[in-house]
Amino acid sequence: MNTTNINLLLAAEFSNPVQTESPPTPEYYISRAKSVLKSLVHEIGNFLGLEKKNTRQIGELFTQQTYVLNFGKYRLEFTLLLFQPSGRWELKDFKIL
Repeated sequence: MNTTNINLLLAAEFSNPVQTESPPTPEYYISRAKSVLKSLVHEIGNFLGLEKKNTRQIGELFTQQTYVLNFGKYRLEFTLLLFQPSGRWELKDFKIL
């Protein structure tokens, strides 16, 4: 499994948001990513943990957050670029580093 394939899986997951009563939060996107990646346990190993590496505020409306997901065979670091217009989080970009 390479990062391109994982990017495609996550892009498909994030492009089809689940309707919720409250707006999605950054934690919502992390939870969705973990769910997708856990389905690849035979290729990437068991989920071992999550670390929030850093958060960077970009102006008043953007936040960039970097997370590390540790699996038995891989350590995936990815960044979310989130936009918060009118109090509602929107995912603008993500990438696996």
